[in-house]
Amino acid sequence: MEELKFRPNNNKKGQTYVEVIAAVGLISMALLVMVGLKIAQLKLGEQTANKAIAFNLTVEGLEIAESLRLDHRMGEKIPKPHNIGEGNWVLDYKSAWNEDYLSPSANEAGNASLSDCTNCYLCQQTDDSFLKCEEGFTSPFKRMISVIVSTTSTQITSKVLYFEKTWKNINLERFLTEWDQNEI
Repeated sequence: MEELKFRPNNNKKGQTYVEVIAAVGLISMALLVMVGLKIAQLKLGEQTANKAIAFNLTVEGLEIAESLRLDHRMGEKIPKPHNIGEGNWVLDYKSAWNEDYLSPSANEAGNASLSDCTNCYLCQQTDDSFLKCEEGFTSPFKRMISVIVSTTSTQITSKVLYFEKTWKNINLERFLTEWDQNEI
């Protein structure tokens, strides 16, 4: 019987090419996945930033309305009630009390619906603050402060719309009680 002899494979060169191509393919796929994850992270970071800004603008709206109410109360000792008039207002942190808040003015929202309001945009300033936009300018942020006055309290609602692929909203409410209502 003849003995079988093992012959070494001389096709190592072809096998090495296949291994190199497979390795390059795997590395390419891994790099594509990493790039895709980084892009997703950047998009989510921007969305989170817009949501945080919108929430802070909503809280600021409540604080502005309460501050104007207190300024009016403390400033001139004007008879009660010490409130911004009922309605929908476009106010920013530079808003100061004046009698226009008791009647229609430039600070009145152009529409009762925030999504349809054309003068409710807040533009980011160079110092990263937000002020009411000039006529004709738009922004990814809109805010309206709604005030409802009763004899015992004032309901303030701060509404902010922000753009994140679609318009999304955040609403906060605060009730300010007239503790000295029996003195009226």
